[in-house]
Amino acid sequence: VTFNLATTGVAAGTVVNYVLSGTGITSPADTTVPLNGTLTVGATGAASLVVSPTADLTAEGAETLTMTITGTAATSSVTINDTSIPGGTGGGVPLPVGTTAEVVATAAAEMFTFDVAGARASAPDTQIPLTGFAVANDSLQIDLVTANPAITNLLQLNGVDGIAVESNVILNNTLINFGNDADGQVISVTLAGIVDPATVSVSVV
Repeated sequence: VTFNLATTGVAAGTVVNYVLSGTGITSPADTTVPLNGTLTVGATGAASLVVSPTADLTAEGAETLTMTITGTAATSSVTINDTSIPGGTGGGVPLPVGTTAEVVATAAAEMFTFDVAGARASAPDTQIPLTGFAVANDSLQIDLVTANPAITNLLQLNGVDGIAVESNVILNNTLINFGNDADGQVISVTLAGIVDPATVSVSVV
């Protein structure tokens, strides 16, 4: 989000104070800039502020972000369509079907989605190593024929619809076996560095 300030008769180099507020904007951790700060007017009489709301794990709906120039009536607001999903950020990161390529998690909170029916119908192998998965921020969304809201962690997924969850302390990973694909090959997602499946957040949709 970019807020643009246009002034008339204000000298270049003039410093003005701003305040950020709005629904869901309550602490410095909510944005990438301070909630109270300054802008410097440029030679053209303009100044701008770029604000990136930070991702969280709380679904809060549409939120409003407002910038106000202190001591004036100048104010501007935008609506932020929140896509946060508990246990991972909105939108999801699809784990691709028909590949053995490694997927690397980023530092951001992410929800990794996996289409089990699509993988089972695929002829190319689906055996995905997933590295960098952080149980504190990341989650898995498993797409099965029938949703199961009672399943909230990976250990509970073991035995559901032919799925086997196998942790290995020697290899320091947990393998999720989703059964066989169209060619009879095992479909798997392997979480590197994860040995306790009960700590992995899961939703079944």
